[in-house]
Amino acid sequence: MRNAPGYPFAMNRQSWCVGLLVGTSHACGREIWRGIADYVRPRRLPWTFLSVRYRVYSPHAVRELIERGADGIIAELHFRQHAEDLRAFRGPVVNTSGFLDALPFPCVRVDDHAIGTLAARYFLDRGARHFGAVISSDIAYSVRRLHAFREALAAAGRDCRVFDFPVRKRRSPRRVERFIEWLKALPKPAAVMTRSDDQAVEVAELCAAVRLKVPEEIALLGVDNDEILCEFASPPLSSIRVPARQIGLEAARILHHGFESGKSRAADHLLPPTGITERQSTNLLHLRDEAVARAVQYIQDHLRERLRVSELSRVAGICRSLLERRFRAILGRTPLEEIHRARVEHAARLLAETAMPIAQIADVSGFRDAKHLHTLFRSLQGISPSEYRARFQNSK
Repeated sequence: MRNAPGYPFAMNRQSWCVGLLVGTSHACGREIWRGIADYVRPRRLPWTFLSVRYRVYSPHAVRELIERGADGIIAELHFRQHAEDLRAFRGPVVNTSGFLDALPFPCVRVDDHAIGTLAARYFLDRGARHFGAVISSDIAYSVRRLHAFREALAAAGRDCRVFDFPVRKRRSPRRVERFIEWLKALPKPAAVMTRSDDQAVEVAELCAAVRLKVPEEIALLGVDNDEILCEFASPPLSSIRVPARQIGLEAARILHHGFESGKSRAADHLLPPTGITERQSTNLLHLRDEAVARAVQYIQDHLRERLRVSELSRVAGICRSLLERRFRAILGRTPLEEIHRARVEHAARLLAETAMPIAQIADVSGFRDAKHLHTLFRSLQGISPSEYRARFQNSK
């Protein structure tokens, strides 16, 4: 707990100088900045900003912000040196990174357990049977995601092979060779979760270099949904969406409270991921059954229309009873259940990312009406559409 006696911001102040140690070279960092602006601008807060965005990954960046006169700091704390330099700092601090554990500051970050669980369920829903994970054991959030990924797979009776690529160790040619050997040894096709989009792109490039096909042999899933990285990857990369803008908004709210109250409690504020943006890198279904793959793709392309299982069997080119059996064998659900799942998933993304009215979301997602959406959404997600939206869209 940081208390008012050594924390001189509970008094009336004309303005505050906020130090920002959040990188702008990645999409999440830029969205965090936008979230901070979402909080500050409507309230006309008397904040000015200092930044070291080009030196954000320097161990001495925090010290620079303090020396330049920051009254409070919102930072991606990547180094123990950052925490050491903040030890004697008298202003409020909010961390927006999951790199390090057990820091004495409030931390606003994505729920890493939810990310790992979502990745496992995503692959399992698409009929994957063999799994791998590429992690960095020197990054706390990567370890947390792996734990949840393996836990969810174990609950489904599946195992996961792991390769560790620490960020702060030299990437020797021998280690890269061992990683390639690991990739080649995975049972194929393998569904592989990576630490981030950056790492997934590196894995895809190594796969291409040794003629391992993505997604035919290695299906890759990233995290952060950095659209530039994902769209220009070869093939385009599927990725878990992170609520970075809400992280920035919540971090600004906590900092504001620290300025006004003189108190700041070291606690984690976890925000759930908002879903997965599917691209070619996880297109696993066609590897196991072309008929099922055609039917699933047809569902995705015609969500808004009135879909019948008889129509799906025509698109798949097989009889209805055979399509039903193949869906159950590969996906563990019926074609009708897949229609419901796809519609609820589409609605969930719109609820999290837009201000579209729920009745309109029901219409564009293929539900009869808002009541039908509510019933199926609660059945599959465990909460109502409005409760789901409230998780992701903080009031401004």
